[in-house]
Amino acid sequence: IAFLSPTGYVLADEQCAAQVGNVAVDSDGLTWSSGMIVTRRGSGIVNLEDLAGKTWAVADRDSLPNFLYFHALLEKEGIEPGDIIEVSGDSAAMLAVFEEEADFATADFLPPIMPYEERLWEFGEDDPEPGRYLGIPPMRSPIGYVLVNGEPEFGGYRLRDARSRIFDVAPQIYDRTQIVALSAQIPNSTVAFGRDFPLGLARQVTTTLEAFAASEECSSSICATDFYGWTGLLPAEKEMFDSIGFVQETLDLTAEELLDLARWNRG
Repeated sequence: IAFLSPTGYVLADEQCAAQVGNVAVDSDGLTWSSGMIVTRRGSGIVNLEDLAGKTWAVADRDSLPNFLYFHALLEKEGIEPGDIIEVSGDSAAMLAVFEEEADFATADFLPPIMPYEERLWEFGEDDPEPGRYLGIPPMRSPIGYVLVNGEPEFGGYRLRDARSRIFDVAPQIYDRTQIVALSAQIPNSTVAFGRDFPLGLARQVTTTLEAFAASEECSSSICATDFYGWTGLLPAEKEMFDSIGFVQETLDLTAEELLDLARWNRG
């Protein structure tokens, strides 16, 4: 049994036919992470084809959702961007677009919290910026959230993507920028089993681990914020890791390169 990063699991599956068991739930309640492409509104960049020859600001070339996935996607589509500007974090990447130092940037995407919290934002179904349709500019709440039309419990949207971190220094960031595309979902860490681990026992272990991850004992041990930082575990499916396989195949990553990426981990 092993606790593996998503790339670590893909490599273990390729080389050892490892079985996937659980996937971690992070502090945002998600089993996945995703990146976004952000451009200035009115720039004429409204789809991937428009990125050809454009300057790209990126914080981390080893990030699966924020660079490697988009690098693979553009290569697959035959789109060649212009210069790549390396910056010191997602906030700097967003500011580079806002201040017209780059044509587009990639950074963390976190889905908004929906009005009345009656349902979760759904990947692939909901617009990444649903609050924009209200025509109301975002505001910072007294406790620090970036909101459109108030708190979700009163019918508003809580914005959580990377632009929210620079709202105080660039309060027009949402008005002047837009999301052009999201990366595929990149799964969080996984619990995996060896090829010959008995299937029935593996199912018992995954169920037991799910219960343990929801307990106080886990929150004060391996689930603690200074350890794995999990808030839970859920059943995982092998198909969840197809996005990593796409990156590996398109960019022709070797096993050694994939192993280096295994050090990257969210959740």
